[in-house]
Amino acid sequence: MRQQHRVWRGSGRAALVIAGLLLGTVGLWQAAPGAQGVQGTSTLTGRVTADKGEVRALRVQARDAGRGIVYTVFTTEGQYRILNLRAGTYEVQVVEGTFDSPVQRMTLAVGQTGTVNLAIAQKADAGSQYTQIVNSRSASLGAVNATAELVEFDELYPPGPGRDLLIAECTGCHGPGWHRLEGRTAEQWAKGLERMFINDSGGQHYARKIVGPGAMSAVEKQALITYLATAFGPNYKPTKDLRLDPIVRDEEALSRAIFIQYELPPMADPEEAKARGLRRGTHDVFPASEPGKIWMAGFFSSSVVQVDVNNPDIEARTKEWDISSDTPRGARPHGIVESHGYVYWTAQNDDYIGAMNIKTGEMQRFPGTPYGGPHTLRADSKGNIFWTEAAGIGQLGRLDARTRKVTLYDVKKNANWYGIVVDQQDQVWAAGLSRHSLAKYDPATDRWTLYSPPQNLRRLTVDSQGNIWGNSYFGNSEIMFDPKTETFTEYRLPLKYGNPYEGWADNDDNVWLEVAAYNSLAKLDAKTKRYTYYPMPNLGAHTPKMETGPDGTLWFGMSGTLTNFMPTGNVP
Repeated sequence: MRQQHRVWRGSGRAALVIAGLLLGTVGLWQAAPGAQGVQGTSTLTGRVTADKGEVRALRVQARDAGRGIVYTVFTTEGQYRILNLRAGTYEVQVVEGTFDSPVQRMTLAVGQTGTVNLAIAQKADAGSQYTQIVNSRSASLGAVNATAELVEFDELYPPGPGRDLLIAECTGCHGPGWHRLEGRTAEQWAKGLERMFINDSGGQHYARKIVGPGAMSAVEKQALITYLATAFGPNYKPTKDLRLDPIVRDEEALSRAIFIQYELPPMADPEEAKARGLRRGTHDVFPASEPGKIWMAGFFSSSVVQVDVNNPDIEARTKEWDISSDTPRGARPHGIVESHGYVYWTAQNDDYIGAMNIKTGEMQRFPGTPYGGPHTLRADSKGNIFWTEAAGIGQLGRLDARTRKVTLYDVKKNANWYGIVVDQQDQVWAAGLSRHSLAKYDPATDRWTLYSPPQNLRRLTVDSQGNIWGNSYFGNSEIMFDPKTETFTEYRLPLKYGNPYEGWADNDDNVWLEVAAYNSLAKLDAKTKRYTYYPMPNLGAHTPKMETGPDGTLWFGMSGTLTNFMPTGNVP
């Protein structure tokens, strides 16, 4: 594929360059500290054979059964090796949608190299893209039909004004997934659409007014309802789905990678948790100032969680602080950061910013906008906290570190502010799911400046050069904004319909994207601007937020675990 360049300029706005890029092998990180073989630790090796089908960069998973720690690596020429394991008993298997694998147990002594060979069998429906990829919930509104006929987007969603509205107003959050639902009448579609505008849904979720007043006219609403009722009327059945591209795994790159997942203990009071609808599950994570400790926003448990990954004991390594809530199902803490002796979170159900003194455990509340749905937050170098509101009219907030005063900014109505970052000059950048919104806050003037990216953005990160990167969820691309030249550059993913949810820059300015449709992370190389895909350790996995630790490795919550990803952490 040739590089394609298109430049767009307008009064007071930025230039746009679109680069279509091939999938390719990329430069690799320096090995993470501690990634080399460590004296006194054990090693697990083996060979993977299949009755049929290719054994190429397959996931091999070893679970430390006594400690609740799971290690996932990839095969190279049919062999695998996992370094730096503690002595203990491991459950070993291949984790692939196309193969059935036995689970074998191996007990390793200190300093031992153990061998577990795995003979796997190809599944009968191995040719199905859904067996191979297993789309996650983030990529769909409804369940995936493994026997669906695979077609292109235009066949599922015929072009027209109604589709334009669907793309502009809905796909930035939901992605394309209406074709996976059972058909509905116009009245039923109207009822479903109106849920996005109502003031309250019983305090169950911040989507209780996700679309602000005036975001869509009555004429636009009716056009959208008519389109959905025509394309997905009462007689419609979900027998078709999007045809994805084949994913070819880069065995050389994947051979160096390792995922380490730390399981979380059960809820302290399972009966109460069940009665209140609480469970384990996180959204954002944040590396603490104390080495080896990671904060987690207990979204479904209404708690702040801290995991000490230096402690192998599953109970002892996990601390938890319950968050009081005005709603039965909890505060739903979403974003989380640590700054100047406090950990802060956004309480989506209760519309406030929470703060906990790390030394004393004392908690405070700082109110945001009613029904605003506080979403993501970051701290500047002085400890001021900035956050986004994804619902209602969508305001941006600031908590002064010294006075503890809250200031709310009405920067752009109905932008559905989502991601937010702070750059090296303490300038704050916020992204909107709608209205093509990118905003910059200058602390020297206390003013916001608006820019218009070529696509709606979901998440933001900043690299070492001060460039701002954002995810175009439905646009299937990563977009860079250069503040010096005020230009946008868009890097399209090579595999279609990937729709990256989250992206984060590592210490070498590579940008890592979460691509749920392909059950993978995708690395955009800082030098070559080419992508490499790294399959997630679990089928159907999804992570909404990533962060880097001091050594540059990635941390995120996924499938009820705290996950560490080291692209070169499994080298001898």
